[in-house]
Parts: sequence; structure tokens; C-alpha cells
Amino acid sequence: MPSHSDRSKTQALIDEAPIGIFEIDDDGQYIDVNQAACDLVGYSEAELLDMSITDLHPNSDTLDDVSLFSEVQEHGQARTETALQQKTGQNIGVILDAVHIDDRIVGYVEEITEVDHSEPQVEEESAASVPHTVESD
Repeated sequence: MPSHSDRSKTQALIDEAPIGIFEIDDDGQYIDVNQAACDLVGYSEAELLDMSITDLHPNSDTLDDVSLFSEVQEHGQARTETALQQKTGQNIGVILDAVHIDDRIVGYVEEITEVDHSEPQVEEESAASVPHTVESD
């Protein structure tokens, strides 16, 4: 059994993670979130714990409307690119990885709305400067 110190370290890893972590129960209600999750959507922890996943998914009125929820329930995990609605009403693009652990679903969420394309361009330029040879048969 993990010691109190181990649990504290694990909780600190979750709390300080640079990506949003949302834990929900089997009814879709938020049961725990980290600060990055709060920052991502603009709600406080207390506000999120009074909400369900349908509150953050635009055009979703029921759990059946959130296809990822059903997929995780059925397969134990899922990954998707989707939109979340912030407190301001603005939708943001995110990558959402979710896993079913015990009696909860844990979602790991990273914003992709503002992707910096400069790095791939540098790689493409580097690759373009490498001589290519074509072999013929």
C-alpha cells in the first residue's frame, strides 16, 4: 500500500502537470481537476466540480452526444481531437486522451488551438538541404 508521502508526491505530479487533467465519474460528472484544466477552460475548480462533460462540449446535450465518453466506456481508452467550450463561450481545439481507471475516466487534455508551425518548417528546410538520390531499377 502506498505511503502518505507517495500519495502526496503523486498528487503533486497531477496538480503541477502542464496539461489539463479532468477526472469524471461514470455519469460524466467532474470529480477532480488540476489547475491546468481550470486555466484551460477558465472555470475554477469549484465551478468544474459542479459541472459535467456535456457542459464543456459544444453541441452536446447528453452523454450519448460525447462519442469519446462511449468509446472509453467500451474500449477502456480513446484519443481524439475535439473542441471544448471555455467559460467565455469561445471554443478551443484540444487533443484529448482518456482512459478508464477503476470507477472513473481520466482525461488528459492539451490545447492545440495555437500551434507554432515554425519548428516543422525548420525541419522541412533542413531536410530540403540534404541531397536526395533516386535509384532506378
